[in-house]
Amino acid sequence: MFSSQITLLVSHLLLILAPPALCQFPNPPAVLTPQGIYYPNTTLPDIDQFLGIPYAAPPIGPLRFAAPAPYTSGSPRNVVNATSYGPGCLQNPSLSHPNGLSEDCLTLNIFRPTTRTPTHPHKPPPLLPVLVFIYGGANIGSQARLFAAPNLAAHALRNTSTPILTCTLNYRTGALAFLPSRLFARARLLNAGLKDQRAALQWLHANIAAFGGDPRRVVIFGQSAGSFDAWMQARYAARDAPADRPFAGAILESGAPASLALKGLEPSAGDTYLQASLRAFGCPAAREGSAASDARVLACLRGVGAERLTQVWFQPDSPLFEALDEYVQLPVGFGVDGDWVGGPYYWDEKVAQIPMIVGDTLNEGSIYGLVPTGTATNETYLTQVVAKNLNTTNLALAAPVVSTYYNHTAAENGRGYNADPTAPDSYYIGEALLGDAVQHIPRRVLLGRHSSGADSPNYPRPQRTWGYRWTQRPPLSVFNESYYGFPPELPDAVKVRTGVLHAAELAYVFGDVYGFADATDGDRRVAALVQGMWISFAYWLDPNFHGSNPYNPSRASIFNFEDQGSTTPGMIPDNMRLDGYNAYKDAITKAGRPALPEIRASG
Repeated sequence: MFSSQITLLVSHLLLILAPPALCQFPNPPAVLTPQGIYYPNTTLPDIDQFLGIPYAAPPIGPLRFAAPAPYTSGSPRNVVNATSYGPGCLQNPSLSHPNGLSEDCLTLNIFRPTTRTPTHPHKPPPLLPVLVFIYGGANIGSQARLFAAPNLAAHALRNTSTPILTCTLNYRTGALAFLPSRLFARARLLNAGLKDQRAALQWLHANIAAFGGDPRRVVIFGQSAGSFDAWMQARYAARDAPADRPFAGAILESGAPASLALKGLEPSAGDTYLQASLRAFGCPAAREGSAASDARVLACLRGVGAERLTQVWFQPDSPLFEALDEYVQLPVGFGVDGDWVGGPYYWDEKVAQIPMIVGDTLNEGSIYGLVPTGTATNETYLTQVVAKNLNTTNLALAAPVVSTYYNHTAAENGRGYNADPTAPDSYYIGEALLGDAVQHIPRRVLLGRHSSGADSPNYPRPQRTWGYRWTQRPPLSVFNESYYGFPPELPDAVKVRTGVLHAAELAYVFGDVYGFADATDGDRRVAALVQGMWISFAYWLDPNFHGSNPYNPSRASIFNFEDQGSTTPGMIPDNMRLDGYNAYKDAITKAGRPALPEIRASG
């Protein structure tokens, strides 16, 4: 402890004795914290990269499936050579993994300006806000390395007067972290991926000041499953005292709670899959009511080699994938554990009272590719989907919802300028209905509740909340981005059909679009705009220097990201398929589900 205090004192003296006009970090710019000494990668101009920082012990052996444990270095002085990214956590090995895969994967990455300007000649520079990204991937796969967080930090440094730090983190996914089962529930092993994220955020809260970041101005942002996870972190943080809360705001990109298709899963939801897995691994069957049996089964599961585990749990050609494909690839999801998830409708539970930005893309449903062709088949299929979302077998409850979408014009269902002329209207009907069920309706629910504070006792006070719609159609180059995982042979016609697809905004948020040969001037302007708004939110918990008004459910409007043709970015009424929202709202009430808030669009 005494030596740690000395190293921290030395670091402060180095800052104080630096020239007053500009503070240059030591060369090499080591960071000293009570956790250790960190040496960065300095290959990027103006940006220090601290890569592969362990925030928890490797979750291997007896720690497989367990909540993250504190990290202990084998080095006497805990020196971390943070110059290269850590591997991704175990997942489908056929996707892009530039740093390989390993169970020893619980690392984070920090990107900061190499220099900071002090505000006083005898004081260190002020601490900077921090944006922390949580990746998506259906909580089945992805990794931090795929997202260009240093680009966002570089943009803030070079193109604005508001420099920031950015961070990314790895967390466990798939059956290693999100497989609900009664065995795992009894052992308190559910939702390990959420616990990983919480551990990383707590590590940053305790240590980011040593890197030049302000622990009081940390904003988390996530996309898709990462957005769901960011909200789950906000829900869990409701129990924190404000000073102990590891973040001050959240940006949710295409993933709000209250998804009509994604409920909290009872522990028994994955039992069939787990038993099949045990047979594949040669482990004994799990037996209810026997602590000795549980111990034997867990010991066996923890002894399975990583290669065999990958073959059974993460290879897409595994017969288990085909046999149990209800939830994308595996029956994975948030398991009801009475801690992170109180029940199936977890979105109605208490959430931290913090500012948020919540939005989605125009054609969220196109990513699923699940809608059969042919109008009659399509309508029957969609009615079954809606009934499942309503948790009912009564198709009569679902039929009015589907009819609402069949009464829309093709433009109302999202055809618009991003139309594929070969696609039938039924394609856009299915795309709109699925996109609304999973994304647009949940976004409205969260915006309505969080901004008004009047719809649920768990949202006791109105919070400043902003909504957006991403309508900028991305260049086709976006399909080459490794975080999508699209096959390279995907025809251009299929790419065009997806329109403004799920995750379209990521290439703009991280600045990838600046390097696309097919990007337009409008694409580049929208990229600078969204980066500026996210940076503004990190500074002031408010994107409003770009003119975005907070959400008000009685006259709802959202910010439209679009700069193409005659359209420029700005506020628009939140009225897209509002009749679909109301049809769902009525059906949900009749099905006995928690009621949705009343939304009235502006204008």
